[in-house]
Amino acid sequence: MIRDVLAKDTICAIATPLGLGGIGIVRVSGCLSESIAERVFVPSRAKFPLTSHRLYHGWIRNPRTDALIDEVLLSLMKAPHTYTREDVLEINCHSGYAVLEEILEIVMECGARLAEPGEFTYRAFLNGRIDLVQAEAVVDIVESRSKKSLEIARNQLHGAFSEIVQNWLELLTDFISELEAHVDFAEDIDEELDLHVFAARLCSELIAPMERVLDRASRSRIVQEGVRLAIVGKPNVGKSSLLNALLQKDKAIVTEFAGTTRDVVEDYIILDGILLKIMDTAGIREKADPIEQMGIERTLKAVESAHVIIWVLDRSVPLSNEDFRIFDVVRGRRILGILNKSDLPPAFEEDEVRRAFGSDFPVVTISVFRRDDVAYVKQLLRQEYLAELVDDSSEAFAINRRQEEHLRGCLDHLKEAQTLLEKGEFLELVLYELHHGKKELEVIVGKGHLTADILHRVFSRICIGK
Repeated sequence: MIRDVLAKDTICAIATPLGLGGIGIVRVSGCLSESIAERVFVPSRAKFPLTSHRLYHGWIRNPRTDALIDEVLLSLMKAPHTYTREDVLEINCHSGYAVLEEILEIVMECGARLAEPGEFTYRAFLNGRIDLVQAEAVVDIVESRSKKSLEIARNQLHGAFSEIVQNWLELLTDFISELEAHVDFAEDIDEELDLHVFAARLCSELIAPMERVLDRASRSRIVQEGVRLAIVGKPNVGKSSLLNALLQKDKAIVTEFAGTTRDVVEDYIILDGILLKIMDTAGIREKADPIEQMGIERTLKAVESAHVIIWVLDRSVPLSNEDFRIFDVVRGRRILGILNKSDLPPAFEEDEVRRAFGSDFPVVTISVFRRDDVAYVKQLLRQEYLAELVDDSSEAFAINRRQEEHLRGCLDHLKEAQTLLEKGEFLELVLYELHHGKKELEVIVGKGHLTADILHRVFSRICIGK
């Protein structure tokens, strides 16, 4: 848990991943940053005091032993024009566990303490540089695994959703002020308040826009978390071979024996800048041994969680009862039908599949061993489903689970206020709901009362050094 004495302490951390590399960075933030620089840094040409936001060449020395530790580039950035809005010191040294740890220990001996996870970003939040939504965007940028998810996280960091919430807060404050005027100064106001008109305004200006944002942002969140694809079918139809072909590597074990895959095998690809999580599942059949049955149960869970089902059929053997049972499992989902093994004599064609299972989903005949066929599968996924699932606009933003929880809480209060207005109930009851809705919005951006649990949930996700 982040400490309460943040503003008084000077903190430090290794800001780059540990391991061999070209550059490692030790970051310091707080009032002792400049004095630490003067104690540990030996500039090659410059003299103290150092100019803010300039890069200096020199060496780090141990002030206790006077030993030179490493050749570095050092920058001192004075508040408030820094990430934390405090004095910040960054030491760019050679990367390696031993040298980074030794420099970190020297900095701590000079008065800094080791930062906790997310503490640099927490200070940026406390000092008003970013709000809570933007702080969470920092995590999303670090964790982005695709170009599109990075773009969405960047929009969040630049304040796309924060601006919307701020506008809602201003509108809601105006609604509250108008109602309070009619409650406190009813005798002085000539025009009577039309409750139905007020309720309609509340709906059009706040409730409806919030619902649209929730609908749109849930599609954007899929981009960040990845579109989940489950490959399903009977044993030995080529599911694992299809996974390997899509990934262009041997991820799953492939043999001629049915039931080789006993568990869900997962991996990721990037398609048009969008992260796809592909799950190869155990083959579904009626007579399975106990271990294989456990794999089938996990297959069913993967189907439940998937956005798209890739249903693989073996075109070289006739359709069976097991195929119909599998269709019952995936019926009503987004399905891409794959008739595999086109390199073998066919036992049925695409028309027979459409007659048996309907024409509500696309069906394509391929061989997983032909590169062009696999490329066509990717093209179908892109055309049929990715455009539907993903918000592809350049201004897209994503709402995380915490933000969605509070936005839905706000909506509940506003809808209750709307109902009370339409029923002609006391305005005091309406104001109660509006005030509580406003509190929910304030928590989203980090205003009002924030519990320790909320702050911990946000900042503990951020790595040490950020």
